[in-house]
Amino acid sequence: MKNQLLINNKFKTTNMILNQHSSVFADKPHMQAMRAEFTAKTDRIALLLDELAKPYTILTNSMRDKAERLHAKLGQTINMGIAFAASSQNTELMRNLNNYRQEYLKRSKFRLPGLSFNVYNELQPYQEQITAAGLKAAHLADLSTLNSAYTTDLQQSNMLTSTRRASRSEVKQLISECREILRKHLDFFAKNYAEDYPEFYREYAAVRNLNKPRRRRTKTGKEIADVTGTVINASTQAPVAMAILSLPDLGLMTETDEDGCYAFDELPAGTYSLSCHAPGYEVPAKANLVIAEGESLVHNISLQPLAAS
Repeated sequence: MKNQLLINNKFKTTNMILNQHSSVFADKPHMQAMRAEFTAKTDRIALLLDELAKPYTILTNSMRDKAERLHAKLGQTINMGIAFAASSQNTELMRNLNNYRQEYLKRSKFRLPGLSFNVYNELQPYQEQITAAGLKAAHLADLSTLNSAYTTDLQQSNMLTSTRRASRSEVKQLISECREILRKHLDFFAKNYAEDYPEFYREYAAVRNLNKPRRRRTKTGKEIADVTGTVINASTQAPVAMAILSLPDLGLMTETDEDGCYAFDELPAGTYSLSCHAPGYEVPAKANLVIAEGESLVHNISLQPLAAS
């Protein structure tokens, strides 16, 4: 997001110059419309970036705490249920709970709510007998309460993740549209009226680098490309923060933000090897990326969590 903030800051400076020289656009309805559209889009970008800048860790920390508490309570419940099934010689209950225990040992936070729900339903008909055998009367109710709280956080997290991904996609699209407005309309207008409005042109040209070679081209004149994407947990679909990605062919390296997003900007066209790794996850095979001139390639990665030892 840092790169997008820098781009939008430059848009804001450009917008300020356009507004300070509003008289330049008098009696030019098409350019007035282009300026208004550019302003509206930059305002929208700023709003989205402000929302994306809000900390995401508050919810994830809450989820982590609730998941640990639910996991511990579920383990106690399964063990107590197995002990009861053994003492009561309930072979069907014993078989079902042992199957649930195998799932429990995999420690999948994504499957934790469904597993807790199944164990609760399995033991609820035996509530009185299990309580008589030593299980606290409120134990199953506590399991259900913890499961509901964790499920709510999980749903909110999934919704927030989807919203943030959509916002990032919208920001990228808006930036592209703003660049088009500048390049195809406002840059041309500024150059065309440079002699009539020299002060406006001087300020505008300085921020837009109109008197310098275009930044989005290589020395050979080819347009530069970029690669963006998201790294997620293959089991939970949650974003993986601080994953390390590298393009060894170009000597470039970056890491994902808290939304699992990464970006490599201003790349020359070509075929490159992309590697990714993160603590607690299996190292995936390197991806071969074929990037065309001027392309904005999207490459998402799913990481498989390491099996619990």
